[in-house]
Amino acid sequence: MFVVKFLVKHWGKIVLLLLAFYLFGPIDQIEETLGITSSRMHAATVYGRLAPFPKDTKNFTVTSRQGMFSLLYSGSFSAKPEIIADWLKQSPGVREGLMKILPDHSTQYTLEAKGSFEGKIIVSSDHTHVSFDVVSAMDTSPHKTAPSTNSE
Repeated sequence: MFVVKFLVKHWGKIVLLLLAFYLFGPIDQIEETLGITSSRMHAATVYGRLAPFPKDTKNFTVTSRQGMFSLLYSGSFSAKPEIIADWLKQSPGVREGLMKILPDHSTQYTLEAKGSFEGKIIVSSDHTHVSFDVVSAMDTSPHKTAPSTNSE
């Protein structure tokens, strides 16, 4: 009952706070929490040549860090083994990369493009958890944009 009274009394402030957070807060984090594909998620799939991330995941996180000459997108998620297997099969970067079984029985996929390191994906030994790192070289050219995902 107390919560209802509080919400009724302060509804205007709550709406204003939510609006301010949406407009000025970490929009990528909000989108990811709501299950919407964020710009970080899109960039990781484009640069890593990965299929779109599965919708039926748990604990999805993605972060980005900028280095002097590159951007690093790191993240992880959990899902059913068959969902992860389907996602890996649909990802060109994984299909064309190198696979290695690690000492803890997890599987590492090295993502390569034209002979240079583009990232890695590690799938847990029980095939229910994925972690990834995707690297993109920063182009300082004023006319260069992120690669297109159109198949034209």
